[in-house]
Amino acid sequence: PCGRYNVCLNGMCDPQSSQCVCDAGFITDPINPLQCLPVPPCNLLQGSPHEQCLNGACVQNFPGLYACACYNGYQQSFTNPNICDNIDECRLPGLGCAPGSCTDLIGDYSCTACVIGYTLDQRGKCLMNNQGQNSALPWLFPMMDGMF
Repeated sequence: PCGRYNVCLNGMCDPQSSQCVCDAGFITDPINPLQCLPVPPCNLLQGSPHEQCLNGACVQNFPGLYACACYNGYQQSFTNPNICDNIDECRLPGLGCAPGSCTDLIGDYSCTACVIGYTLDQRGKCLMNNQGQNSALPWLFPMMDGMF
């Protein structure tokens, strides 16, 4: 509906779809689709506090100021502060997973093998060895074959 002129308030017109694409922190006005309104704080949304934030809960940070607190494994969306997006933990450094052995899960991750110096636990997490000993894991043996 925005046509060939960029008439979207707080957004830009997508030339392919002729729809308003709202700036970060704004959502399309349901009454006037050529206008983007600021995303309301979670305490002004319908539903109970635990229903107002996708993958999180609405909490009061300071008197009168509310925000979504994301559950573990989630982070606040860049476009809507009332949505918590899944974190791809496999992209984070320091998990101890062997290359190619990390699987991102919704709100979590799992490893099938660990790098030297880490041990795989029953939950699929790589834990740093307490003694600092390098324990060669079974996945490493085929890679080392013929090196010595």
